[in-house]
Amino acid sequence: QIEQLSQGLVQAWNEDQRVKALKIAIQCSKLLVDISGVQFYPSKFVLITDILDTFGQLVYDRLVVKSDNTVRLGSRSASLPENFGPEMVPESAKETCRNWFYKIASIRELVPRLYVEAAILNCYSFLNKGELTQALKRLTLMVRGIGNPLVAVYARCYLCRVAMSVPHIDRTLLKENFYDCLICFKQIYSWGTTEELADVDLATYVSVYAPALDWILQSLAQHAPDSLLKEILDKYTKEAGDSGLVLNSIMSAFKPEFIAAHASYFLGLMADCNVKAFPKHLLYRTLGLCLSTSEPTSPQDVWTRVWRYLGSLEDTQQYVACAEVWLPFVAQHFTSREVD
Repeated sequence: QIEQLSQGLVQAWNEDQRVKALKIAIQCSKLLVDISGVQFYPSKFVLITDILDTFGQLVYDRLVVKSDNTVRLGSRSASLPENFGPEMVPESAKETCRNWFYKIASIRELVPRLYVEAAILNCYSFLNKGELTQALKRLTLMVRGIGNPLVAVYARCYLCRVAMSVPHIDRTLLKENFYDCLICFKQIYSWGTTEELADVDLATYVSVYAPALDWILQSLAQHAPDSLLKEILDKYTKEAGDSGLVLNSIMSAFKPEFIAAHASYFLGLMADCNVKAFPKHLLYRTLGLCLSTSEPTSPQDVWTRVWRYLGSLEDTQQYVACAEVWLPFVAQHFTSREVD
């Protein structure tokens, strides 16, 4: 069905049926409200946002074509340059651009309206580049109106993906989306959320959040200073201090040397995590991967605490999966006598 929608959108656009193409984009977005078959939601998200990206690019390219040959530089006509400014866009193209945003603003349902506007967000470049950042802030606030935490987290993932394509993006927007995700995680353990997922265990449900959360944090961690990690950890302990999934994503996203510098602190946070929602051995495995390339301040203390946990594991597969990533750490920091 999704593939048919993709083909239908492109065909409608090529046949100059712009309204039909918009309706298909809206129809695709509505599919992201449905969380039945929850374990397949990440795959559905990727397929549908690819279609939305295509729609956004078609609208953008159409505005470029409409601007070409009418842009005046001095006394001659020229194509719109790559790094154009709104002052170079002819009024006819601006009017077409405004009409697209007016059409999208009239969509009644929140989720389709948010996704479709995000898909054509770069078109604000034809109007006013300052409006693009303002629109991102507005859409970030709009996500708070989405009741289901899974739908909300993936909507934030798409917003962050769009935001990363904006030059000189204000990283505060990325932080706000991540911090709002932490609030969403409080809903995961509520009666309403778990009740509607009677066919899926909590650990499986929580794992569905991982791809979106990883993407948001990787965007946030890119070129980030160590001080940002400290800020995020402070917020994590206040808002979601027992979420192993969030802690695992934080360790995976930031540079290993940042994680190594705070290894003892991470071990303390890991001890408090909810094991029903996220397997604790995966946290130790992720920390081991970080420390295999970067040295902590106190290797002996770290290993003593890790070994105590490894010794308590009764599941052989969990033990092997966790222990194997710590071998480089042990070989690097301890002698054969200590290893024996």
